[in-house]
Amino acid sequence: MKRKVNLVGKNTLTVSLPSKWIKQQKIKKGDELEIIQEKDLLILNAKEKKTTKAIVIDFNKFKDYHNFYLGYPYTEGFDIVKIKFKTPQDIKIIKRDIGRCLGFEIIHQGMNSCTIKCVSDMKKEEFDNLLRRIFLSIQQMLDDTLVAINNKGYSAFKNISEQDVIIDKLGNSCLRILTKFNYQDNYLMEMAILIVKLENMGDSIKNALAKKINKLTHKEIDYFKKVRSLFLLFYEQFYKQESKKIDKIVEDSTNIEEEILETITQSKNPKFLFYLLRLTVQIKSIKSLLHRIRLLKEYKNLDRTIY
Repeated sequence: MKRKVNLVGKNTLTVSLPSKWIKQQKIKKGDELEIIQEKDLLILNAKEKKTTKAIVIDFNKFKDYHNFYLGYPYTEGFDIVKIKFKTPQDIKIIKRDIGRCLGFEIIHQGMNSCTIKCVSDMKKEEFDNLLRRIFLSIQQMLDDTLVAINNKGYSAFKNISEQDVIIDKLGNSCLRILTKFNYQDNYLMEMAILIVKLENMGDSIKNALAKKINKLTHKEIDYFKKVRSLFLLFYEQFYKQESKKIDKIVEDSTNIEEEILETITQSKNPKFLFYLLRLTVQIKSIKSLLHRIRLLKEYKNLDRTIY
């Protein structure tokens, strides 16, 4: 599509906007448009229209409550959520799980319903910081677990596993930002996949510590240390993107998998090793995602001027 540049007055150059685009965006005289400059490109963005999204969820239609019912409207960008429920126990669960939804507050509560509103929303500029905090929270879970293992303080595992709630809260916030700001391109879709994978890693650590653990053997402790180092390498390479080290993630993961599989059936802690194995596989599967994210980053930075 080409547009002719017109001179208005002595120094002002103007370009007309496509009528079809104007109608789609419902642009009218006096509206403001955001112009983003990327090298030789000018990206025109219609003024963000503030709309309130609302939804009604009837828990009576579901057999069992699941925090996904509340997480869904949050990550999908809804601002007001009315929930219908049956018993006082339901509202206790809702109040518990609203803690995973940053900015959500109950503004009205009745006998069999409540209304939740987003009273404080995130800005898109917060996304990178929230994402890094997810990485750091998982690292903290692994570090605290290692300290507890070394001190034989297995009773501390319960508190460590509760840190998974923080990871869920940060992950939900990131997904909400992606939805609210209409991040639809391939790069941001891959970021959404990454966030879900990170949340699953937190779940694996939590589940590994969920049941009473017998005294760990030296081998089992060594496996845990190796998986922790593996995650730290993955965290590092998400930001550095060094091909050889990303390949090392896969190589080390494969070796750890084989070692755990050799001993899991004889272990007194098979569930612990199972989720440790699962965490290893989850980290290993990240290679293709890192590769796609790197390529998409490079593409976004290309000079796409047509010669």
